[in-house]
Order: sequence, then C-alpha cells, then structure tokens
Amino acid sequence: MVVEDVEIESGGEASKREFRRRLRFKRMPNLVQTEYLSAPLFGSYGGASLQLIASYIEGRIRSGFRPKALCLGVGGGALLGFLKAELGFQVMGVEADKEV
Repeated sequence: MVVEDVEIESGGEASKREFRRRLRFKRMPNLVQTEYLSAPLFGSYGGASLQLIASYIEGRIRSGFRPKALCLGVGGGALLGFLKAELGFQVMGVEADKEV
C-alpha cells in the first residue's frame, strides 16, 4: 500500500490549489483505492500526521497492546483487511451504503 499526499491545481483565471490524500496499492499503481480532500500540515502537505505517532504506536504494540481502528466508509474493505492482517489492529468499519 502507498499513502500519498498530492497537490492539485485547478486551471482557470482564479487558480485554486487542493490537497488530497490517496491510498493506492503497489501492485496496481494506476488505481486510486481511496481519495479525500485534506488540508496542508505545518505549511506542507507531507504525511506528517501518522509519522508523529508511529514510534509511540510501535512501542505500544511491542508491549502487547493491540491497536484499534474505526474506519468510516469502508469501500471494498481492503484497508480494514490490511490493518487487521498485516498490522494486527482490531478494526470496526461503518458504511452508509447498504450495498457495500
């Protein structure tokens, strides 16, 4: 999986910049699994939010703590499956679309 932060500049007279966070899978690089509008962090748009707590979470996992994740809008469920299978998270997904 790849999480990337991108800046999109819309054309036109009043140029507008948007920041988006995307989830892609390395085996299918042209497919964006999830994308949402985000705000730049600390004057940049790097993935700083998880990096700030990654070492804390890693230390807790080593001490036997099982992290929990609540995912709002699960789509195809790939993120939930990854968190559970690869990282050992206890996950709960909430989805508004009855078909999903």
